[in-house]
Amino acid sequence: MFNNSFVAAYRELKAKSFNARKRFQLAILCVRAVIRIKHLHNTPEPLSTHVACTDPYRIKILRKVIDGCAFRVYGHWVKKGEGQNRAALFENTPKTELKHLYVSNLSR
Repeated sequence: MFNNSFVAAYRELKAKSFNARKRFQLAILCVRAVIRIKHLHNTPEPLSTHVACTDPYRIKILRKVIDGCAFRVYGHWVKKGEGQNRAALFENTPKTELKHLYVSNLSR
């Protein structure tokens, strides 16, 4: 019925023997690929040591580790309560509202 090169190549492919081992290895490879794609959003991005040394606060996870360690070291200086702000431990410049609140509490 069809006598072209595509059909002839298809008949040659179909004539090859079935190899169960190769088929099983392909199935395992496909399953591993699907699992890897599924867990891709949980995989952390690669960390550059150059960026970590020059600007560690650019990387969120490293920033959290640094802040956690700093809070463990200096946390006893900041008491829990309405008059003190624990976030002030990590601020480079004091926020104006908090500074105003602090000054107003001192004047009482």
